[in-house]
Amino acid sequence: MATKALDKYGIRYHLTEIVPYIQKSNREEMCPMEALSIGKEPEDFYQLIKNLLAENCC
Repeated sequence: MATKALDKYGIRYHLTEIVPYIQKSNREEMCPMEALSIGKEPEDFYQLIKNLLAENCC
């Protein structure tokens, strides 16, 4: 999924391995940030994260 977004926005990258998704450290679940990003454009995801951080900060 990430490679499609990188290609769409002309962002260069180098990979050694492509995986279906980023996993949590327990390797049984998807990373929460990865789950939040599904189906969102980069700008929408950025705004979501920015708002979540603002709500939980200080």
